Amino acid sequence: MDTFNTVAAEHLIDAVADNRNLIPFTWTLCRLFNALILILGTSLFSRRSWVEKNQTSSLGFVIIVSLGFGLIAYGIIHICATSELLPETTFPNSMIPRPWDILPLLLFIAAGIFIYPSFHQRYPSLFSYSLIVSTIPDTVAQLHMAFGSQALFDSHFQIAHFLKIIAYLIPLVGLILDYRRTYLTINQVNKRLIEEIDKKQKIEVTLQKIIKELSDFKYALYQGSILAITDQKGVITDVNDRFCHISKYSREELIGQSHLLINSNYHPKEFFRNLWSIIASGQVWQGEIKNQAKDGTYYWVDTTIVPFLDDRDKPYQYLAIRTDISDRKQAEEDLKQAKEAAVRAAAQSAVANRAKSEFLANMSHELRTPLNGILGYTQILKRSKTLSDQSLKGIDIIHQCGDHLLTLINDILDLSKIEAGKMELYRTDFNFSSFLQNLIDICEIRVQNKDILFTYQPLSELTTGIHADEKRLRQVLINLLGNGIKFTDTGDVKFTVSVLKSREKENGQITNSQELLTTIRFKIEDTGIGMSAEQIERIFLPFEQVGNPLNKAQGTGLGLAITQKLVQMMGSKLEVSSQLGIGTVFWFDLQLKETTAASKPMTPQRGIIGFKGQPPTILVVDDKQENRWVIVNLLAPLGFELVEASNGQEGLEEATAFPPDLIITDLLMPQMDGFEMIRQLRQSPQLHSKVVIASSASVFDTDKEKSSEAGADDFLPKPVEAEKLLEMLQVHLKLEWIYQARQEGGSRKKKNISSQTIEIVTPPVEKLSQLYDLARAGLINDLLKQIDNLEKSDPNTSDFVQHIRELAQNFQFKKIRNFIKDYIQ
Repeated sequence: MDTFNTVAAEHLIDAVADNRNLIPFTWTLCRLFNALILILGTSLFSRRSWVEKNQTSSLGFVIIVSLGFGLIAYGIIHICATSELLPETTFPNSMIPRPWDILPLLLFIAAGIFIYPSFHQRYPSLFSYSLIVSTIPDTVAQLHMAFGSQALFDSHFQIAHFLKIIAYLIPLVGLILDYRRTYLTINQVNKRLIEEIDKKQKIEVTLQKIIKELSDFKYALYQGSILAITDQKGVITDVNDRFCHISKYSREELIGQSHLLINSNYHPKEFFRNLWSIIASGQVWQGEIKNQAKDGTYYWVDTTIVPFLDDRDKPYQYLAIRTDISDRKQAEEDLKQAKEAAVRAAAQSAVANRAKSEFLANMSHELRTPLNGILGYTQILKRSKTLSDQSLKGIDIIHQCGDHLLTLINDILDLSKIEAGKMELYRTDFNFSSFLQNLIDICEIRVQNKDILFTYQPLSELTTGIHADEKRLRQVLINLLGNGIKFTDTGDVKFTVSVLKSREKENGQITNSQELLTTIRFKIEDTGIGMSAEQIERIFLPFEQVGNPLNKAQGTGLGLAITQKLVQMMGSKLEVSSQLGIGTVFWFDLQLKETTAASKPMTPQRGIIGFKGQPPTILVVDDKQENRWVIVNLLAPLGFELVEASNGQEGLEEATAFPPDLIITDLLMPQMDGFEMIRQLRQSPQLHSKVVIASSASVFDTDKEKSSEAGADDFLPKPVEAEKLLEMLQVHLKLEWIYQARQEGGSRKKKNISSQTIEIVTPPVEKLSQLYDLARAGLINDLLKQIDNLEKSDPNTSDFVQHIRELAQNFQFKKIRNFIKDYIQ
């Protein structure tokens, strides 16, 4: 109809009626149809019941309605086009020039206010919203026509047609935008749907994998574990083959029964009450259960019971997963029994070790006590001037035998300490030259009765002082040198000491912040009986001896075992190389700290016959009279005043009555022991500063430590060594000894020695040249032998010989050469 109106207005068709009436009349009909179609359509779709009822046939309905309106429009157009008489529609110069257009105006206003908003509220979209907006140009267009247009094709007429086009375009644009949005939404939905489908497919694949894994797990669980399923009351509903195998029951015998069927009565009732309280609360229970099979045998299972929960989190069945641990429990039982046996054995061993320690301590004390008397009196008798040489030789043999017995006792005790882990090293600074000279003197004495040669040779210049355990290092070297001498009947025993590497002194001086470390190699070579490879493997075993059976009787077989352990404690390893019938070489390397604080070398002195100054008073406290007499007879001839006491209480009384200058006390005594006596001395205002030397035959370091804690100033082990005793007295009493006078000889030449100008009698030049060559070669033993022979042949050279001897004992070869060179020139 709108198209017909437009065509007629543009004179594109010829109509019977006059255009002045045809065009306005068809405009009004067109606008009326427009408003009615929109109002009826939106009203109809706003009724939810009708839409729900005709939802499946809405497309057909729209087509039918459209055809119906189309036929009606065609009929009206046909009438208008063929009719000669049409109603008058335009009244120029009146208030309402075109009153026919008021009816569409009212319909558009009603639609914009009531119908379209309701439709938009029910079906919100751009299209429904655009319908509301389109009523504005529709209403304005109708206003222009009804109240403005006076004639065809005036301005109001043109504006109305333009607004009509706008009113058509607005819903069209809204519809297009709605379709576009719907299209995009459908695309997004399709995309999400595709993604969801893909995700679902992946989930299905994953689910299939999970199902496969669960199936595999179930299979593995059934094959590898002992399984049983019970209901909430504990009645067995299913078991696997492994359960039947271990319990010896068939599946038919088990299903319908409870686990009481395999109860071993090993666990208390409280055990199962606790189990049921846990699983009934929905928690997993784990533990070990001992069960009884059908044949009466017992077996252990590691059990995990998992409750299956319903929607209310209440268990409706239980899965018991078990693993046979019978072998492990048996092993644990065996291990427990073994541990109990080990504990009993350890307790027995501890008792045995305590018994052994007590036995060794008692044996040591009981053996060392009489040895104190034997060795003490041999030292006293050796100082006698009235005995013949034969008697002195016999006394010397007694002393050597006693000293050898003491060595054997010490070896046994040392091995016991090492095995118990109680052996410790006590490192001190000492003079290395004097230490080596003492070893050489001991070895020289031991080779006197054998037709062999002992030589010592320093292969490099040695440090003056070192920091080490002097006692244990001497023990190691004396043992190795003693073995070399003992097992060598022909040839020689060679002792060499060399510096392998030494850190240089900074600017030629030792600084406090720098430790000078020197690696020294000690090497003992002999041409003795040698050893085979099999013998070498056994020599370090305790109580193991190899070689000549006659030589075996001279020792306990502990020396090398102790030596090896001591060298290891010093941070080194004792090496050995030997050939049967050719000889043996022992060597080890020690990294030692060089020191400059070592004490001055102990040079051989003439016999001590007294001291300068007033005689000190010494109190000797010991419950053994023979022990007191040893000290008394050693010191009384030198001028000391001695007081005796037989126990600690008596010692306190004597010390209070006659305060001594020094006290020598035993530690183990009746009534009051030495420890308590020392403590009371230190608490006494009168005696607290007195020097106290503790003396004991005990070999345990604890006695020495306890005596020091009690307040002792020093410790003197028994058997008492005269030199050690005199050395302690010199230190604590600040004594200056008087020595036996030297035999005076003639004089030929004056020489300044030790700041004293004395006459030096020298040997002939050829003898001096021999001594010079020996000093240049570093052959100290040959040098000492040569000067000893020289002194015997010509006593007048004693001062010359004594000076050379002192330099040689300190390994001052350069000074010896310079000293001799002066006389040669």
